Amino acid sequence: MAGEIDWSGLAGSSGWNKLFDRYYRKREIYEMAWGEVDLSKMVVAGSGFSGPIALLHDQQKVTQVTSGSMRPTLNFYTASGNSLASVPWKHGKLVEMGWTEDERLVCVAEDGGVAVYSPLGRLVDSFHMGEECKNERVLLACVWDSGVVCLTRGFSLVYVDSLVDPEPRRMPRLADRISSNPTCMAIIAPHLAASKGLEVLLAVDKTILVVKSSGIEDQQLTAGPMRRLAVCPNGKMLACFTHDGFVWVVTSDFSKNLSEFPTKSQVAPKQLVWCGTDSVVLYWDKILLMIGPYGDWVKYAFDQPLALFPEVDGVRIVSRSSSEFLHRVPDSTVEIFKVGSCAPGAMLFDALDLYDKHDAKADDNIRAIQHALPEAVDTCVDAAKQEMDVTLQEQLLKAAAFGKCFLHQSDLAGRGARTVGAIATLRALNALRDYSVGVSLTYPQLQKLTPSRLVQRLARRQQHYLALQLCTILKLPKEDMEGVQVHWASERVLRGDDLSDQQLVQTIAARLSSGPAPTATSDVASTAFNHNRRELARLLLDLEPKASDQVPLLISMDDSRAALSKALESGDTDLAYLSLLHLQKTKPVHEFFQLVSSQPAARDLLVAFAKHHDRTLLRQLYQASDASAMDMAALIIADAYRQPDMPKRIQGLGGVQGALSHSKEEAPRALAKAATDQVRLLEAQRDLEQTTGRAVFLDTSIAETVRQCFVLNQHSKGMALAKEFKLPEKLIWWLRVAGLAQGHDWGELEKLSKERKAPPIGFEPLAEACIREGRLDQAVKYANKVSDQARKAELCLRMGMYREAAEAAVAARDGDMVSTIRSKVTTPADLAYIDNLVAQATFE
Repeated sequence: MAGEIDWSGLAGSSGWNKLFDRYYRKREIYEMAWGEVDLSKMVVAGSGFSGPIALLHDQQKVTQVTSGSMRPTLNFYTASGNSLASVPWKHGKLVEMGWTEDERLVCVAEDGGVAVYSPLGRLVDSFHMGEECKNERVLLACVWDSGVVCLTRGFSLVYVDSLVDPEPRRMPRLADRISSNPTCMAIIAPHLAASKGLEVLLAVDKTILVVKSSGIEDQQLTAGPMRRLAVCPNGKMLACFTHDGFVWVVTSDFSKNLSEFPTKSQVAPKQLVWCGTDSVVLYWDKILLMIGPYGDWVKYAFDQPLALFPEVDGVRIVSRSSSEFLHRVPDSTVEIFKVGSCAPGAMLFDALDLYDKHDAKADDNIRAIQHALPEAVDTCVDAAKQEMDVTLQEQLLKAAAFGKCFLHQSDLAGRGARTVGAIATLRALNALRDYSVGVSLTYPQLQKLTPSRLVQRLARRQQHYLALQLCTILKLPKEDMEGVQVHWASERVLRGDDLSDQQLVQTIAARLSSGPAPTATSDVASTAFNHNRRELARLLLDLEPKASDQVPLLISMDDSRAALSKALESGDTDLAYLSLLHLQKTKPVHEFFQLVSSQPAARDLLVAFAKHHDRTLLRQLYQASDASAMDMAALIIADAYRQPDMPKRIQGLGGVQGALSHSKEEAPRALAKAATDQVRLLEAQRDLEQTTGRAVFLDTSIAETVRQCFVLNQHSKGMALAKEFKLPEKLIWWLRVAGLAQGHDWGELEKLSKERKAPPIGFEPLAEACIREGRLDQAVKYANKVSDQARKAELCLRMGMYREAAEAAVAARDGDMVSTIRSKVTTPADLAYIDNLVAQATFE
């Protein structure tokens, strides 16, 4: 019966240890499956967030060899001790190994070589920390989430801050600051450091040196030498074990001393780690000591060697036979299961227990906490998320559901969704904690890790099905599900040597098409190409629906023809240009032009590009593709006009005739004649500039050239050019009038006006030209000769001749113009004159 279960026992309250005002508990998570493993003779590294454990025989310790090879092996296990992989160790003497945030095992050898392994023992990368590490040998090393730092025996610090693109970098040299080997080293990772850069802490003599890229800071301490250092998971505190047995905790900037605790042991512990952010744990042979923030402590005895793996909310304690988790009891759990607790959460949990026993006191409990019932419901939901026992989780969630039955409608808002979310989270966590999976994540660890990174970790362990199930349970974004599917397909490519390319593509396509989300195959194709399976990569790319993913990979595969075809089919000009420019760089010139000419769309794009960016390429393309004579002539003309030197420009235009000489079509012949005429015009303009000393002719039209001739008193040359280029008579008159007026040659303008009884363009343009130049006295001569009375009225109005304007307007019978003129008049005499004209006239 549910009422007979010892709920407090399931929560472990009988084993809680109180340090000041906080409770801690140690509970067994797994019985380890790895058999007779002697951790005391192993170098051990455990990944955070209940990740894999790596073991390698410590070469400084003697081990009895029973059978098999004497070469050491690097072994990988889950957190429950199930074997993941075992690989021979071939990298020399190990100095340090540790896990990155994406579960890559980084192994640093004494000669500076670094080997990076996947959780399944695959060597994914290897690099070297540089000549200094090789020559001086590595003394100490530390691994953090995304990098590694090494201290050489010559006291040089070399680090790599990205394992994706490892580039060794030096920190300030320490040779002139220290004379003996540091006793220990720790780091503050860049994302945790106040300086936002890597900080290396070295225990030297009695002090600690903090080494940054900007320099070395001596903290001027006297409590050393320090035997062990441990940085808090949030990077804000540092725990030190001194030579005289004190555990000293300070802020990481050494500005504040937080606590000192005498352990009464001058033997340095094997490990010093943080348990969350408010207590530290020390391990000696068979003894585990946890020290709280105010000097309270608790001691645990063990009969087996241990390895401690710090987590964000506690510490994993792993021995040959078991894996335990030591952590602070969550506040919600304390509120419910603390002995004698009368908190709302405890009362609600007891009310459910009483209700299951059909005890009427359940109603009394509910009434007693009615005011705090929403808080009690939230407490039970939170406690359920914190617990690992499934039975206790269910009872806590039942208590929350029981309490919700008595909530006011306004208090229910959002709580249903939060409860559903908590149930989904617990389903995921319970699946992960299964012995066969061996990922005993707690709820705070899941929040810190994030579900997206969790499914990536599962995929790297080949737990693809479970990863997809978690994507569904936790309703993760489509991108996370696609990432898992792509990883599965990539692994299938790496392990599919027993299948033909066609069979493998069919297998992958069938799985991806039947999956819960459509998946791009370009990343899978990239994996195939990187492992020298070009045909498989090409077949996989044919399944990729996005040309933007196909084309770049085809280019990297040096299959530029296919890349260009895919880009043109997609209609994406950016992709097409990317392919064309890559072809231009990688193919011989004749082959490139032959390929482009065979595809009209590609040729048109290349022509458009070359017109703006590469004229030489455009000329070569025209020549190679038998471009039309008109296109070639247009190119020659454009190139000629790009020449700043006039002789070269004229010479360039002369080439148009040669390019079009064999054409029988009308348009090319007309263009050839136009080019010839332009050459004659340029030569005439050059001569005029030399004669006049004025740089106003070149690159102007024939009309403007003629006009400038009359401006600059080159009348005969202007007329000669006009006749040579067969300008219309009226245009010549317009140009002469405009030029003479601008040149203020009033006598010649008057002479021009008398050449004929009536100029072909009339007298109005002459009057207009004089008005533009401000010579109203000259304009009057021609305005009076304008026969169109309406136009004459407008001209007289512009010159301020109001009476004459009125007379012309009346003669034209234009009442609107008369009104306009009258509105401009300011003198009474003129107004009277105009009114008299109007009175005598009649307007229809």
